[in-house]
Amino acid sequence: MVDPDEQLKAALKLKNAMVLRCSGMVFEQVKGKLKITYFDEDGAEVSEFFDFTNTKQQAIFNKEFGKRYNSGTEPIAVNTLEQSLELQHGFTA
Repeated sequence: MVDPDEQLKAALKLKNAMVLRCSGMVFEQVKGKLKITYFDEDGAEVSEFFDFTNTKQQAIFNKEFGKRYNSGTEPIAVNTLEQSLELQHGFTA
């Protein structure tokens, strides 16, 4: 069994790493890609991009977010940028 406190302690010791206490996130379309911006309780923010025209990027998005839709009550697969934007409020931050 993995101790989450030990994982957090190890992550905090990493150089060039940031640990966020995510208080929210925003989905937006930027140059044909999905940009997700995460907001920390202390005001920090970090973003990542997903290109839904790339099947590997779709798979990564669905692995990370598919089980987080409606607090895990309805696992889903998202196949397009437009679909991700329509469903964004159902994903848990």
